[in-house]
Amino acid sequence: MQTKLIFSDPKKDFLNLTLVFEGEKLPSNLPKTFKGKKLQTHFLSEKSTLVVGLGKKEECNLDYYRRAGSIVTKTAASYEIEGVNFFTEKLNEKICVALLEGALLGNYSFDKYKSEDNKNFELKHICFSSDSKKFSKKLNEIIIICENVCEVRNLVSDNSSIVNPDFLEKTARKISKKHRLKIKVIKGKELEKKGLNLISAVGQASKVSPRLIILEYTGTNSKEASVLFVGKGITFDSGGLDIKIHGGMKEMRMDMAGAATVLGIIKASAELKLKKNITVILTCAENLVGSNAQRPGDIVKAYSGQTVEVLNTDAEGRLVLADALAYGNKEYSPKVIVEYSTLTGAVLIALGENCAGLISTSKKYEDLMVEAGLNTYERVWPLPLFEEYLDEVKSDKADLKSINKGRNNGTIFAGAFLSKFVEKTPFVHIDIAGTAMLEEAKFYSPKEGSGFGVRLGLEFLDKI
Repeated sequence: MQTKLIFSDPKKDFLNLTLVFEGEKLPSNLPKTFKGKKLQTHFLSEKSTLVVGLGKKEECNLDYYRRAGSIVTKTAASYEIEGVNFFTEKLNEKICVALLEGALLGNYSFDKYKSEDNKNFELKHICFSSDSKKFSKKLNEIIIICENVCEVRNLVSDNSSIVNPDFLEKTARKISKKHRLKIKVIKGKELEKKGLNLISAVGQASKVSPRLIILEYTGTNSKEASVLFVGKGITFDSGGLDIKIHGGMKEMRMDMAGAATVLGIIKASAELKLKKNITVILTCAENLVGSNAQRPGDIVKAYSGQTVEVLNTDAEGRLVLADALAYGNKEYSPKVIVEYSTLTGAVLIALGENCAGLISTSKKYEDLMVEAGLNTYERVWPLPLFEEYLDEVKSDKADLKSINKGRNNGTIFAGAFLSKFVEKTPFVHIDIAGTAMLEEAKFYSPKEGSGFGVRLGLEFLDKI
């Protein structure tokens, strides 16, 4: 993304955005059918103006402005207009930020594999009224955040043959070097030496070694406890010996979206110079089929010392996360653990693509995450962690079992299982299986990798 921010009078050759509310006086040159209803649009070619309705003023929220910013960006691109003018003299900082956020996130396409003639046209300039320069600090922060969202999208949408554990390690090392972050990588035989047997078992059929990638950012007093973000990084999931059916495998390059998200969060945090201490752990492996693959029914000793009965090799994400959570909790003593994973298909059935599932051991941090989701429109919905659910994860043959009986409460079971590996540290689990990769584009979120969770995580950090 190379969009340049300008503060000046409207540029002559740019597309103008005019925002109107339903029920208020509308420009006389609009057709009678245009009422200003929510996200209703009309293009005035003679004035190079796109009019976007925001619906009734009392019902309008910030996300309507994000969507309007995205709509005008896409319209400009369709006409190959290089810039847009936002008339923002009477708008506050939050609205200006939302317009820019929508415009930047909408000005994206994953066209790495398209020839130059087929690449999508992208906006190059966004012009705000001169008066909005007083918001420039926050607007420039949004540029940083949106750039990182788009980098996460690239990682999630790219080929799994490219974005494997080696690639993620190289990417993390580049970020570490540029932003002076501490980095530690545990892989291969060292995993078993340290007792990280669940991660090792999941990735043992691949030629590319499974690994933990750990990055640390110190933005305040080094003695202050960090926030630990953990991300599932299964760079391709065949299901293992419990192999997925054909239709369920073709999108499994996205199973590393949690790892990409936490990488985006720490990179953005460093670039924003946040006054926080942040640690991220990427749990990276390929879950493949082969003579050395993990077998259903195996019992494996986890890093925590607990034994796990592996009842289905396609429920591998919770295994790699269990070791990462226990290791991160022991080694870094965080004040809270936030974990992102494309963990269960059940969350997609329950909540669809518009909301992620949330399970937490802390009401305080659950509420803060829900609020962060409403502010960013990366919404999360809390699911219960009742005593009965916690009891369900007990195994007859081992300490814990990896899946429950039947298809009931699959998302809750997975969250309950993970909660067994964080001891008393407050824990927030976010299941992004329905939101990390979209089947169809939605306003400022593209088809495929959405980058969901980066803005949510940064907003959460701002609240704690």
